[in-house]
Amino acid sequence: MTSDLSAVRVRLDLTEASNQTITVTMTWTPAQATTRWQLPVWTPGSYTVRDPVQHLHSLSCKQQGKSVPLRRTSPSCWRADLQPDQDVEVRYQLEARQLTVRTCCLEPQFASLCLSAVVMLVDGFRWAPHHLELVLPAGWQAAVPLPHDQGIYHSDDFDALVDSPVHAGCFESQAFEVMGCQHELILFGAPPQGWPPDFLRDISAVCEVTCRLMQTSPPSADRYQLVLLMLDQGYGGLEHDHAAVLHYSWKSLAGEDGYLKLLQLIGHEYL
Repeated sequence: MTSDLSAVRVRLDLTEASNQTITVTMTWTPAQATTRWQLPVWTPGSYTVRDPVQHLHSLSCKQQGKSVPLRRTSPSCWRADLQPDQDVEVRYQLEARQLTVRTCCLEPQFASLCLSAVVMLVDGFRWAPHHLELVLPAGWQAAVPLPHDQGIYHSDDFDALVDSPVHAGCFESQAFEVMGCQHELILFGAPPQGWPPDFLRDISAVCEVTCRLMQTSPPSADRYQLVLLMLDQGYGGLEHDHAAVLHYSWKSLAGEDGYLKLLQLIGHEYL
């Protein structure tokens, strides 16, 4: 990972998919002797207080190879006395068993992660760069709406990181264009009879009408991911700066006006 001393490095190990357990390792260089970090109680685009810390366990902190005592100052906040200008490593595990657009789910077939329920906010580093590394099971690919190089995803700050959903597994990716800007459709699952032949064109038209309504080109420019998970049951969506995550059921799609309702959901989140 990067050696940028001003950055926070985040490593997510998803190889324990059969146990639905994410192992998180965060590394940074503290500037002060006492440092605090916390797991957010909010999710971008979801308007309620949440409690993801209930899924967290096995938290540890090390500096220069030695364990550092921790003080828990609130249900989702910890504090430690550290050596300034020496790398610190915080490691913990999260149970990922809730498949919604605003929580985390890790299955043997795929992962759908809302990073505000995964990554800690370190005091003094909210507006610092964050670098994300994913360790995936064999054969998996990842979709993250962040710029990346050599397997590392980069965000300008903590807010940009946690507003970037992570999806991984085996999925279909299709490119489409909105007013000259490249977008990407990520599909988990497909109807037995296949998607309508004009699916991409219909999505592009919905997004273009939205842009014309707002009298602007796509604010996400060439970095937008539309993630669609087709499920046995479920309906919903969550918007992000450079992505939207949608859940839709096979039954709804097969019902009267099911395809139209799916396009309406896409339009709502894109708007």
